[in-house]
Amino acid sequence: MNQYKGERLFEGTIYAVVAAMALACLLPLLHVAAMSLSSKAAVEAGRVSFFPVETTLAPYEYILRDGQYLTSFGVSALRTAVGTLVQLSTVVMMAYPMSLSKRYFPARNRYTTYLLFTSMFGGGLIPWYLLITSIGLTNNFAALIVPDMVNIGSAILMMNYFRNLPKALFESAQIDGAGHGRILTAIYLPMSLPIIATVTLFSAVGFWNDYFRGMIVMTKGRWIPLQTYIRSLTFDTASAQNNATLTNPTYMAMAAQISGRNFTAAKLMVAMIPLLMVYPFVQRYFVTGITLGAVKE
Repeated sequence: MNQYKGERLFEGTIYAVVAAMALACLLPLLHVAAMSLSSKAAVEAGRVSFFPVETTLAPYEYILRDGQYLTSFGVSALRTAVGTLVQLSTVVMMAYPMSLSKRYFPARNRYTTYLLFTSMFGGGLIPWYLLITSIGLTNNFAALIVPDMVNIGSAILMMNYFRNLPKALFESAQIDGAGHGRILTAIYLPMSLPIIATVTLFSAVGFWNDYFRGMIVMTKGRWIPLQTYIRSLTFDTASAQNNATLTNPTYMAMAAQISGRNFTAAKLMVAMIPLLMVYPFVQRYFVTGITLGAVKE
């Protein structure tokens, strides 16, 4: 009986700790969302907690009225889609040969050592920038994808996942005359949905959230990613209201409802919403992919 009570107490403690950690992640998000939907007066007075006060959509309207926002949103969406597909393809093509035994890939250990070395040591920002400019990628969409075509961490995760797949399947396919391309596409990939979903999530989040590439290599508005553009946005109340007098009363009333704090909160929410919409669809694969791809048996 005492053992049963001890187990229940332990389970209750675990649930309480997990609930506290969940609240620690959720409450700041709710606070930012509430600030983004609250009026300037309520935010400046510190009356906003986890629910909007004097609800207004003015900060979002101010962002959406800017044509550059829609352009940058499209750039980031395209970059995330293309970049994730390219990076996932390169990771799979790199992980498969490195998952084979030395009988089939004698130089496996050499390449693995090289990849680990490059993941720990880099050439630095200045050589990277000089390389990008020398090959003509400045103000080019390819500059947002090419430098991140290969992710070493994701390649190692997928390599270990492939190594944990039953060797009998590989050997049976070879006996039946299947080549490496057939084995990869018909056997390995269908059995690797958890790690593929995990790598896809890592890649998509990385491409969507990155602002530094755009800040360094993009000097024109056409290919500026959303995160770079949002980071550059600032709200000057006096300037906005002066400009509003030259336009229309509706815009002037909207500008009067915005402060630096609720405008910043709206920028954060705009940046997070796409990821919050995608994550629930891949979350069930996430833990499985990380667990099975992290350790080689």
